[in-house]
Amino acid sequence: LIPEMPGFYPSAGTLSDVFNFWVYYYDQDGDAPTVKNIYVDGVDHPLTLWSGTPSSGYYHYETSLPLGTHDYRFYFEDGRGGTARSPIVATLPGPVVVLDHIVSQPSAPTGEAAPSPGVSRSYTTATSICNLGHAVQYRFDWGDGGTSDWLPVGQTSEAHAWAAAGAYLVRAQARCSVVPAVISSWTEALSVNVAGTLRKTDLNGDGQEDILWRYCGMGGYIRTWFMSNTDGAASAITPSDGEMTPESGHQEPNHRMSGEALFPSFMSGKGKSGPINKGERSRPADIMCASAKRTRGAGSVDDPRKAGTGLQMPIFGVCSDPRQVSSPPHQGLTPSLSSERVASPQLLGGADVMPVGDLNWEIVGSGDFNNDSRTDILWRNISNGANVVWFMNGTEWSGSAELLPVGDQSWEIVGTGDFNRDGNVDILWRNSVSGDNVVWYMNGTTWIGSAILLKVTDQSWHIVGTGDFDKDGNIDILWRYNGAGGYNVVWHLDNATWIASSELIPVGDTNWQIVGTGDYNNDGNIDILWRYNGPGGYNGIWYMNGMTWIGSAELLPVPDLSWKIVNR
Repeated sequence: LIPEMPGFYPSAGTLSDVFNFWVYYYDQDGDAPTVKNIYVDGVDHPLTLWSGTPSSGYYHYETSLPLGTHDYRFYFEDGRGGTARSPIVATLPGPVVVLDHIVSQPSAPTGEAAPSPGVSRSYTTATSICNLGHAVQYRFDWGDGGTSDWLPVGQTSEAHAWAAAGAYLVRAQARCSVVPAVISSWTEALSVNVAGTLRKTDLNGDGQEDILWRYCGMGGYIRTWFMSNTDGAASAITPSDGEMTPESGHQEPNHRMSGEALFPSFMSGKGKSGPINKGERSRPADIMCASAKRTRGAGSVDDPRKAGTGLQMPIFGVCSDPRQVSSPPHQGLTPSLSSERVASPQLLGGADVMPVGDLNWEIVGSGDFNNDSRTDILWRNISNGANVVWFMNGTEWSGSAELLPVGDQSWEIVGTGDFNRDGNVDILWRNSVSGDNVVWYMNGTTWIGSAILLKVTDQSWHIVGTGDFDKDGNIDILWRYNGAGGYNVVWHLDNATWIASSELIPVGDTNWQIVGTGDYNNDGNIDILWRYNGPGGYNGIWYMNGMTWIGSAELLPVPDLSWKIVNR
């Protein structure tokens, strides 16, 4: 019996490794062994034939091993009294087993969940540990096909900017700084939604917020101002002498119809013909309050500043004109910025939208309801409670969809936005009698559920805008007090749950009305659009950095107060 060429692999490893032992066996008489064992650390284990024949072949054993240094030997019997061992005496030195070299998974990245395109934001991870006590390094996968370099030891944050709009998953990974091949698994992902160039009201698709007007007088004209954040202001633009007819879709020059509703017939109460003729729509019971598909908030207040821990005292003096506001010293603004208005945005041009002579129809919101990257227009009929979306192709009407009607006229649509972050435009309602506030969750133009917000009973408080003021990825609500003090307050929301409030600079003259919100200077912050409902018809913008005023811009005045800005 001749066992020879013993060996093993690997020579060293960890608790998770598998070790292989082998030996070549040859019996001159051609006898197969009846006993074929390996002794590892003095404990016998049976061998199996790996290759060759039983009397002339390689025998093999594989196993994992505990920590430490190990020895081994082989032993055979042929069943006729013959025995053999390798080595003949003592044992052979075997594998060395050490602790697994492990770098633990870091914490999921944290950082801004809704950055603007091209704006660099910082993201942070931490908590990874090397079990051998070595320092670790981190890197990020940005979800756009790029990863960061491995960061220096001790650095846990890295900045990144996404060039294109979209949804991205940001992950982090760690490695041992001494043995770089030892790398952790990737973390759970942080979902980052980069806002696109489509603004809340961008009818010409140039990535700039526009201003939408409705004439609340004979003709029911609709006009959009195409805006730019370029310095200076263009000359006034007057409505064109033409209008769109739903029948032809063409402009008819030198003709305006006085008082006649120019709407598809299903909106004018003359039947149900038109592009959305689908018969009567079923309305879920109590979609505002008691539906099973709702998330209920808690409690009510008479003042939105009292949400949470109580009334926050104003930190600003009251101004009477938002154009003349200057920054308090504690806001840290430069003297030049606090004493001068910034240059006005440029009015690039304008276009008429198909007019609607029936003034019972009010424009109550805008947004991309059908996810075609174009701004659509939301209507509510204050007479019969119908609600309709106009699908737009620029300033051209391309179709309509009828939403669930709400006949109770105390319910008013006061804003739009993606409150539950599912990629669909939702609808914000306020009850002008009870003070209830409700979000309709939408899937396109289909209602899928409701959420009840904190109730505000004082009807002098008006919801005047929506937008992500604190850039946490959630839509917030802007309030204005139409009474003494002229307070302005932002509610910070998490979905439809109030989490905090911020008080803005009050404007005591309540003829100044907030008529819209949007990013008018493309800096990634929600700004505030004002109109003076008094002599002069002044219009202006507050440029904001979060909840901090940083400058103002004055727009062209429109003295005819029948023209209303309807950017909601």
